[in-house]
Amino acid sequence: TTIQAGALYTIFEAMRGLRIFERFGFDLPKIDKKTPNTRIVSEYHEWVFVPQFHDWLNTDNELVLTAYSPNKELKNLLVNGINNDLE
Repeated sequence: TTIQAGALYTIFEAMRGLRIFERFGFDLPKIDKKTPNTRIVSEYHEWVFVPQFHDWLNTDNELVLTAYSPNKELKNLLVNGINNDLE
């Protein structure tokens, strides 16, 4: 699978400001969603994003913020599957 970034950009620019979807039907009752695992960071200047870790790293103690690890399919897509030629 290849993502044609240039073609997507052209399509998004052509559709900017247009209303694509219209609401219809009825409203479903609200359901309780799981609360995501969050961490509140008050001193944001101590965190830097390190692409090798795919995460934010604390500069003081080298702890990662989310411990996110992308699967091999996503890594392959990001490295080999994006064509960003405009033409």
